Amino acid sequence: MSILQPMISVPDPFAASSASGPLPPPAPKRLKSLDVFRGITIAAMLLVNNPGSWEHMYWPLAHAKWNGCTPTDLIFPFFLFIVGVSTVFSLAKRRSSTEVTRGILFRRILMRGGIIIALGLFLHSLPSKPQPKSVAGAQAATQVAEQQTPRNGIYHPSTIRFPGVLQRIGVCYIIAATIILFTPWPAQLVSIISLLVLNGYLMLHVPYGPDYHKGGWEKSDNFAGYVDGKVFGQHNSSRGEYYFDPEGLISTIPAIATTLLGGLAGLVLRRNEDPGTKLGGLFSLGVIVLAFGWAMQSWMPLNKMLWSPSYAVHTAGLAMLGLGLCYWVIDLKGWWKWSHPFIWFGMNAITAFVLSGIVARAMNFIVLKDGVILRNFLGNGLNEHLTQLTGSFATANNLSLAWALCHVIVFAMLMWVLYALKIFIKV
Repeated sequence: MSILQPMISVPDPFAASSASGPLPPPAPKRLKSLDVFRGITIAAMLLVNNPGSWEHMYWPLAHAKWNGCTPTDLIFPFFLFIVGVSTVFSLAKRRSSTEVTRGILFRRILMRGGIIIALGLFLHSLPSKPQPKSVAGAQAATQVAEQQTPRNGIYHPSTIRFPGVLQRIGVCYIIAATIILFTPWPAQLVSIISLLVLNGYLMLHVPYGPDYHKGGWEKSDNFAGYVDGKVFGQHNSSRGEYYFDPEGLISTIPAIATTLLGGLAGLVLRRNEDPGTKLGGLFSLGVIVLAFGWAMQSWMPLNKMLWSPSYAVHTAGLAMLGLGLCYWVIDLKGWWKWSHPFIWFGMNAITAFVLSGIVARAMNFIVLKDGVILRNFLGNGLNEHLTQLTGSFATANNLSLAWALCHVIVFAMLMWVLYALKIFIKV
């Protein structure tokens, strides 16, 4: 980035892309560190999404209640950042074929993003509430049938949630990939700044509501929640005056910027430079972005639920440093044998996430013959065995963590089977 050259010790990190259009020549080999970083992120996502109890969790495995940023709050932005990095490599690989035009790639972007969105809606349509046991025969049959019907998903379509994690990934991918495909890096940088400024302006300066007031970053009253309520109504994750959703429309704007920041990191790694120079460029860019994100906290908080601009920039800077560390350890030093499980996850990331969601919902829905929910049956059995083995160590938090770790281990084995069979399910 030429305007930042005095602040860093490496040459223009995007020189290759600006000299030959938005996409530099294809890299000679697959970036193993990117697969590992993706795998670490998706494994962490499965871990924090599947505790034994939401009431018993260690603080690093829980989201910040509102403002702030825990390790768990880094997972989703890291994944969107990785989407941006991967998009640069994927588009460059496809553009290396003279038969593939930008029009063809744009249609593929729309198709892939649409499939990801559809998968998210599919997950939300699955019922997850358990069926209660049959009640006494004295009750009316219609009342029994109503009690045995799950109160969500396809059984209650009036409140199926429309926004979601996969839906946000799909939207961010479509918009960010389109910008990366058709513009050089300076335009991408302008797009990032414009998206962040737009979000900040909407949240702070646009009047809304019956009294036409301006908002801010408060939980109970903000412009993002107002828009989600007007657009999605009851099809949000929460029920309140503004029907706020953490993956709503307004908060998706800076999430797109997070994805584009991943794209800039991808351009750094695709430069025609030696690995050490690329590593220096990535670390330098990460420090600069992280510093900007930290400085932005003086006028807006870090807030994952609203995806505040400071949060988008701060987490992207951390993601650059995390990817840089993986690049140094794996691709430069060659210390990669420890990372096999994360490669399994990284090569089938969307598959792991979708299957995990299906299994989690199924275990809360399936009722055994004695009326016990499958998840409770397995969880109680695990807790009893661990309590017998570990005694006083089997605290509520530890048992909850043990369930989450078992969930990750089971899916790691499944991803290993797919990897061994060379089955890589791509969207």
